[in-house]
Amino acid sequence: MMTTSGPRASGGRRNGNAMRQPLVLLLAGSAALAAVTGCTEEPSLYLGGPPGAAVKQRLSNSSLVVVVGDSVKLGARAEDEVGNTVGTAPTVTSCDGAVVGVGSAVADPVYTTGAWIRGLGLGVSCLEVSADGLVDTVQVMTGPPGVGVTGPDTVLSGTTGAFSAVPVNLAGDTLAGTTRYEWSPSSTALASVDRFSGTASGKAPGTVGIRIRAPGGAMGVKNVVIVPGVFGGSFPVASGAPGTLVSVNQDPRFKWDGDTQFSLGNLVGFVDRVGPGGAELFVAVPATGATTAQTALFTSIDYLQAALSATAAFSPTLALDDVYGPANLVPPGPIVEAVRSPGRHIYMVNAGTCASGAGANCDDFFTISAGATARTVTATLTWNNNTNTTGDLDILWCDAACAVFVGNFDGAGSAKPEVSTVTIPANTTWRLWINNFSQTAANFTNARLTLSN
Repeated sequence: MMTTSGPRASGGRRNGNAMRQPLVLLLAGSAALAAVTGCTEEPSLYLGGPPGAAVKQRLSNSSLVVVVGDSVKLGARAEDEVGNTVGTAPTVTSCDGAVVGVGSAVADPVYTTGAWIRGLGLGVSCLEVSADGLVDTVQVMTGPPGVGVTGPDTVLSGTTGAFSAVPVNLAGDTLAGTTRYEWSPSSTALASVDRFSGTASGKAPGTVGIRIRAPGGAMGVKNVVIVPGVFGGSFPVASGAPGTLVSVNQDPRFKWDGDTQFSLGNLVGFVDRVGPGGAELFVAVPATGATTAQTALFTSIDYLQAALSATAAFSPTLALDDVYGPANLVPPGPIVEAVRSPGRHIYMVNAGTCASGAGANCDDFFTISAGATARTVTATLTWNNNTNTTGDLDILWCDAACAVFVGNFDGAGSAKPEVSTVTIPANTTWRLWINNFSQTAANFTNARLTLSN
């Protein structure tokens, strides 16, 4: 309601406003009257002035999803230009009576037409809603009450398998027809699945669920084993001591984006780098503590993220001393530049019971020096324990005689990987001390140290 105040509240001016108020409401149309009358949508309500010709239809839904054997409600009414409900009640007809049907009428407080829409068979169809020469279309998709998945029990890594939907009714009988399903894997690390076709691509070894979702919400799953392919490349005749870098050749070519992984038996190994052209992979020989044949597994070797395996790829050995031992078990330890790989890594093995102080096989020492200017270096340490436990390796720094600690203790924590950054003063030598804080006699650990400078 309009209000006045002050000098404008004279008698003549106030009467003029009162005369114009209905005109303001009429011009404002449906929005203004809705604010006055609230949210009701009674079909008999006129929004100011006499009703006009029907120019549009208002529908409760522009599309519907219906489960076969179930029903949903659709409402419709014809309106004039300002939203008055006018004309005859719209009629609803099915575009395909095998897919969707129009059931009995149902009263509706908002719409002049209310009808139950029933799913009769699988498919994609529509409904035509018409009144006074106006025709609108409602898209309808039907889905099954239940759905299963058929397809192979195994998929070879690097290849694909085709999976299909098995839609069923409430009695468990297979339904004819097709509809638009949505597919997905339970693990994107093990497999990828085309969202619409159900074609699955094997990646890493393991068991993955090939899942399907039907219109209306029914879901199904099939568990599938991803099997690594047979490695067709070549291995070195002799593998060397743990920590030795060896070259593995394979075609198709290896990729290098940090995802390529290597393991031997149950031990996760380390990949140092890919050689020129991508046909050669350099890996560090892991300690296994066994003389039996071991299975080598390579994962994410190419753009398909394929996995390949081979048996007895490396010479098995009981030796747990790494390629630097025993020189690295006590200070001063080898110079880092002399033992760092082309990938800027150092590979080591911690084994045996940890004794207090230096000298046990769970301690590794390396020498690192600064030149004429100070040297800032970041050391990153990660490891894989033979018992599949986390373990706890620490990065420590000591002076040239390893008599006192220097630098900082960023790496003397429980994180994995451990990371420590220090600045070595000019013309100064420090010792980098790798300590296995929780080693026992039954454990051994393959570790990788990466230096940024």
